[in-house]
Amino acid sequence: MKTLALAVLAVIFVSTTTHATAPANSCAVSAIKKKDLEPPPAPPVLRPGDTIPTVTMKEFFIGETDPNWHPEMHRKVVPIYMTPEQRKVYEVSFANGVFMKADGSVLVDPGNLFNYVMDGNGNFYVFDQVGHDEIRHSSIFDGGPVAGAGELIVDATGHLTAININSGHYPQTQDCLTNILNQLTKNGIDLTKVQIVKEGGFPWLQFFKKPKAS
Repeated sequence: MKTLALAVLAVIFVSTTTHATAPANSCAVSAIKKKDLEPPPAPPVLRPGDTIPTVTMKEFFIGETDPNWHPEMHRKVVPIYMTPEQRKVYEVSFANGVFMKADGSVLVDPGNLFNYVMDGNGNFYVFDQVGHDEIRHSSIFDGGPVAGAGELIVDATGHLTAININSGHYPQTQDCLTNILNQLTKNGIDLTKVQIVKEGGFPWLQFFKKPKAS
């Protein structure tokens, strides 16, 4: 009888332990965020013909111009990919520390949020996604590699006031940010007057209804 009692207690103990720990494990797995499952961003790579290392678009977005891409997302707008000719419209230059549009006018829109990408040779392309949801960071270079991508703000005179590396399409590293800032300095931008956000978006703009970073 003593042996039988011990056996029964052992069965009860094992059963109780198994049922007690299973829910905890399930909760732990479900609590993992999607971004935590993504591999860490690879460092930028210097590619033939480039002077600045670039990063490739996240694998998830491959095929995004297909209307049937991830139908569960119920997208209202399908992104476009630009030709080199279309891309030129969004290329900016710099004069006396001011952002200049391709048509020669100053890039101004105080308080608005612009998106930008930088290519492997330090050229910047800036676009306004408000009213143009079909244009994303991936649009400029046809889904190809970029040296940097994020958001920026200019004041009423075309001077840069804030910049970040907030992009959903491209994994941005601190190396990318360093290269972006170095290139801006070469173009005469005074970074001592610029708010530089090293991770994520602009926290002070969260209460505005702005399009999600692409």
